[in-house]
Amino acid sequence: MGWKDTLKLIAGTSFVTLIRFIPIVAIGVLLNWIFFLIFSPILFDKFILTDIGVAGRSSFGAILALLPIGIVLTVFLAVFPILYLLIAKSYAVKSGIRYIYRKKATAIFEYFIPKLVEVSGDLYQENTTVIKVREISAKSVAKMKNMPKPIRMLYIYLVRKIPLQQTFSEVTKDTEIIEQNYGMIATGLNEKLSSHIEEELLNPSLKFFFLLIVLNFIAMYWVLSY
Repeated sequence: MGWKDTLKLIAGTSFVTLIRFIPIVAIGVLLNWIFFLIFSPILFDKFILTDIGVAGRSSFGAILALLPIGIVLTVFLAVFPILYLLIAKSYAVKSGIRYIYRKKATAIFEYFIPKLVEVSGDLYQENTTVIKVREISAKSVAKMKNMPKPIRMLYIYLVRKIPLQQTFSEVTKDTEIIEQNYGMIATGLNEKLSSHIEEELLNPSLKFFFLLIVLNFIAMYWVLSY
């Protein structure tokens, strides 16, 4: 993979990530800040405790009187926007990883699966468990040379998430782990893992975003009708 292809992949990944991240954060911030600007007179009137006798005679009383409106401001101007940001980050990262995977899936599997099988074969000959194979695979990526950062990020993510132990056991159940069978094992792993990755891992969902919007409107309705 040449440097031009690497730059294109990085640029494409960055673009996909940003267009998934920015709108969610913008919606969350604007929704809550506009709500506060429009209804701030009502909110201040409802949530500043003006009937506390000590409010005007001590700093503690003043703090106590302002505490409810402080909580309301924190919820709508900080808590909800931060929640939108966290959801946006998760959705954007998955979208970026999916972009990398779909652009370079063939090359990734052709490069890594044979290496994984080779390492696994060596470990099995030493009676090492497949769990150890997974650990070594995740750590060894940092030592591989000439690997573009987006590919490295994708590889680490996949190795940590895919059911490697289960899949490897299924593929090698009736196949001896010897060098002559490495190609067959690699093909089986490729088919099973690629299917799992597409269906389970790289399918970003906006369900938490829409759930948060519903909770956000419920909170707005509650404070206005309190």
